[in-house]
Amino acid sequence: MGHFLYPAAFGFAAVLPLIVLLYILKMKRKECVVSSTFLWRKSIDDLRVNAPFQKLRKSLLLLLQLLLLILLILGLARPFMKLRGFEGQSLILLLDTSASMQARDVEPSRFEFARAAALTMVDDLSRGDRMMIITFDAKATILCSLTTDKSLLRSTLASVDVKDTRTNLREALVIARSVAQTQENPAIVILSDGAFPDVNEDAGKKGRVHLVSVGERSKNAGITALEARRGLETEEGYQVFARVENFGKEPVEGILEVTLDAKLIDARKVKLAPGEKRSEVFEKGGLVEGTLRAHLDIPDDLAVDNEAWCVLQKDRETRLLAVTEGNYFLEKVLRLDPNVRFDRTSPADFKSMAPEKLRPYDVIVLDGVTVERLGEGNYLCVNCVPPLEGLKAGEKVKFPVIHDWKRTHALTRFVNFSNLEIREATHIEVPKWGEVIVESDQTPVVAAFAKLNQKVLVIPFDLYASDWPLRLSFPLFVSNSVQWLSGRYSQGAGLAVAAGDVLAYTPGRETTEVTITDARGKVVTEKPAENRRILFGGTDRAGIYVVKPNDGEPVRYAVNLLNALESNLAPRDKLTLGDTEVGVSKQAVVSNREIWHWLAMGAFAVLLLEWFVYHRRVWV
Repeated sequence: MGHFLYPAAFGFAAVLPLIVLLYILKMKRKECVVSSTFLWRKSIDDLRVNAPFQKLRKSLLLLLQLLLLILLILGLARPFMKLRGFEGQSLILLLDTSASMQARDVEPSRFEFARAAALTMVDDLSRGDRMMIITFDAKATILCSLTTDKSLLRSTLASVDVKDTRTNLREALVIARSVAQTQENPAIVILSDGAFPDVNEDAGKKGRVHLVSVGERSKNAGITALEARRGLETEEGYQVFARVENFGKEPVEGILEVTLDAKLIDARKVKLAPGEKRSEVFEKGGLVEGTLRAHLDIPDDLAVDNEAWCVLQKDRETRLLAVTEGNYFLEKVLRLDPNVRFDRTSPADFKSMAPEKLRPYDVIVLDGVTVERLGEGNYLCVNCVPPLEGLKAGEKVKFPVIHDWKRTHALTRFVNFSNLEIREATHIEVPKWGEVIVESDQTPVVAAFAKLNQKVLVIPFDLYASDWPLRLSFPLFVSNSVQWLSGRYSQGAGLAVAAGDVLAYTPGRETTEVTITDARGKVVTEKPAENRRILFGGTDRAGIYVVKPNDGEPVRYAVNLLNALESNLAPRDKLTLGDTEVGVSKQAVVSNREIWHWLAMGAFAVLLLEWFVYHRRVWV
């Protein structure tokens, strides 16, 4: 049975009998006087026939004209072939918009090649078929729900742009699976170069998955790590660590430049064998404050990983008030930081202090101090449970064992809690608006709280009832805590964000509005939420982002790719979801292949033949 997009075009077939009719109609003869009829016997025979129609004779022109009309009618009906591509009517398209799709090993780029393949799929949809478009980079986005409107699908694809982020296929696949479960015979097609981690997701029984692999080669070298740390020999200045890798099959050579506020700091020649990675350390005077940029000058197929930034921030003074009866370990660690102005008071004197006297302090440390209420400010509560909404203190628990901690949080930077031993701690119940930082088998042992005009960090156990003060993790954690509470971050602890991740900023207590300028110069205005935090998700482009509170100085954030998976441009030739091997091809899979183009070409050829035959009969 044939398949046609516009079967109504067969109505033009009514013209076929008219063409035949024109060939059997008798021509009206013109009367003229002749001297002899010897040469006109045939005409005399025709005059003797009174019927208006003549006998249909064999005519090549008639056959060619009928064939031409049949081809044109078939072309207008737009026939198509049902191929074994999408065995269904609901197509869910997953389009990769991550950084690696900017590679130019195929012209004009991998992303444009994938977009063209997607547009071909739209054109090949048959009447009644539906398509859904989901883009995925660091996060998945539904751009168009299932629809039969081809113009809408085309305009949606035209508006898509590629990002500077990593690839997260799993999130997009989960969305596609949930939609496929409600459709009859769905198909999921992934347009990607495969620069994503393995997905431990069962392909499922409903909705066949197919990967269209984009890309031809892996000719690329990039910067995969850039970090600044305080110098080991001097208290001032930074050391800058950069790692470059060659993901190609040929050795490469180029220059790695480091500039600070557009001023050249150092330039080094790097040679990388295939698959080699190399780390470089830059340590020179003057690396104290500013915007540092690393640039790798090696021609390759991907440009976005040839640059990276980091922000060097000069430490400012932090005023800290310790409310304690005496804690040797805690006071010793708090006095280590030369940028902390340390004051101490007793619990009795603290309770009598007016709020105006507490306002100048950036951080207040409560060591075993019970208070009826906490005012505005930033508090580090050790061996006590402050009166916060929803926070409940329970019985003492013995020897809680650390299970896990939030390793990506600014509070846990360079900190390892795996060997921490605690003899006794207070059991606490953390409300939903709080955040558990370190979890044990019996109770949270570190919890963070942030709301309007207040930040609180709770450690519900006595330091003397643990071996924590004897471990390296203790001074690191206390330093991170002071920085987090006061908003004074060192490089890497809050001022560096991976492209596509959320930029989190906590303004001062008096801030009512914040403007964020992204890497392209676009300005966005945000207001602090109830928990005082501002979460900005528009970090799709690598570069420097500037956060400016209305009552303070601007803060710069470095947004980088720094992802080896994205820099490795080798196209994926195999994809396994659970126990299912997913089909992989280099060409876009289509469900319906229209053939009207061939019919139009055939009709044109018949037209040329008919013209040739007619002129041969007339003039030869």
